[in-house]
Amino acid sequence: MAPPTPRPVHRTLDPMRYSSSLLRFNQHPRKHKAAPRDSLVHGPESSESKEEPDKVASKTPQKPKDEEPKWEDVGTEFVKLIVGKESKEFSIHKSFICKASVAMNAAFCSEFEEVKTGVMTLDEDDPLIVQDFVAYSYPNFNVKGLQARTVSELVGLYIFADRYRCANRLKNNVMDALQDKMATQRQLHLSQETMERIFDSTTSTKEAPIRKFCAALMTFALFKSETVTTESLQDIQVNIPELHLACLNYQREVSHCKSYGTPMDIESDPRKRGGDNRRGFGECYFHIHTTERACDD
Repeated sequence: MAPPTPRPVHRTLDPMRYSSSLLRFNQHPRKHKAAPRDSLVHGPESSESKEEPDKVASKTPQKPKDEEPKWEDVGTEFVKLIVGKESKEFSIHKSFICKASVAMNAAFCSEFEEVKTGVMTLDEDDPLIVQDFVAYSYPNFNVKGLQARTVSELVGLYIFADRYRCANRLKNNVMDALQDKMATQRQLHLSQETMERIFDSTTSTKEAPIRKFCAALMTFALFKSETVTTESLQDIQVNIPELHLACLNYQREVSHCKSYGTPMDIESDPRKRGGDNRRGFGECYFHIHTTERACDD
């Protein structure tokens, strides 16, 4: 009897292989860290921050520009993603995936093995989330389709976009869908489990404004809900210390803006995008935008 033919082995994505600056993918801050990034007090500058700007910039791969993909750039090459425990396969044009994600670009457009095989394995990711990422990578992405996702699925897609350094456009679209979903369902705040997931899987408010959204929700709930009290939040504050700091930073930011006449106050509903004429959040308050792109996502 002939021995069975061995199955081909595909590499699992390890962003650490592609760039030292991508270490944050698999080294997310855990609980009880001594000095979270979103600290109220800024410590002394690190040695890296004192380097020449051009040298520091050269170490960091640039995030893809927030430009809509175009069919004229489609190309003819395909790559394959094998996702989850059931090894679900997704085929996608190489040109589109490389523009959609820094990590995917590093894997498929470099000297690593994925260039030769055209295959990347994402064992720990959800096929449904990857399906949305693949759809986003193509032209004419149906943003309204995100409304069909649950709050948990939207949070998962946001975390995926942050981990694989997708263009900001995806995070912004997901953020809008999350706000609208929670407003429609009258969901006042996220569960403790969901917030732990967010803060364990992201590194800073600058790169992931969903952290600020969590802080805004908790602050709003304290003012508007009779069931949410300072005492009831004690367990959350203990288990998610970075959320506590995010709330303090958010409240300080809102107080500072209000003193300068900005139409926003601490009792504004963060689920309502755009606010009203007197007070409220701007349409893009929880977005990320580069300097060359206006807030029109």
